[in-house]
Amino acid sequence: MNKNGKKAIKVHRAIFLLFLLNANNAEPIIGITRLEKLLFLIRNEVLKDTPMEGNYYSFEPYTYGPFSPYVFDDVQLMEDMGYVSKEELNDGQTKYTITPNGMDKIKNILAKTPDKLKEQLQQIQDKIASIKKDKNSIPLKKLLSYVYQKYPNFTVIS
Repeated sequence: MNKNGKKAIKVHRAIFLLFLLNANNAEPIIGITRLEKLLFLIRNEVLKDTPMEGNYYSFEPYTYGPFSPYVFDDVQLMEDMGYVSKEELNDGQTKYTITPNGMDKIKNILAKTPDKLKEQLQQIQDKIASIKKDKNSIPLKKLLSYVYQKYPNFTVIS
């Protein structure tokens, strides 16, 4: 049970990385800073009110706003497992994409999830897709500005 007395879903934080990369027809995410900020927004705008338990990404103020070293760890782990691919682009950025194996992993997780909890995960995926749709294609400076203005306590070092 969680603090609201509801049955909690236990999930590893990396599933939200896969949900994010899978959202909006698996549109890639360009740049680690953008990936970090999108995961931060998911943590603070989607997961904060869910009846879930798990080891979410914890963020701290850092250069360019909120930072979690676990994002790097999970991207590497998901790449090693064949769920995520990274491609270095000519401009020095990295393109992050979910692989077909990553898509299958999501399907397998959802197939093993009880229907009621599956509905909650679907609602979370829908909210993640909305954040990605709104924020993945805007200029990085605009995304950073949004995060800095909405979450000033994470801009101490920025």
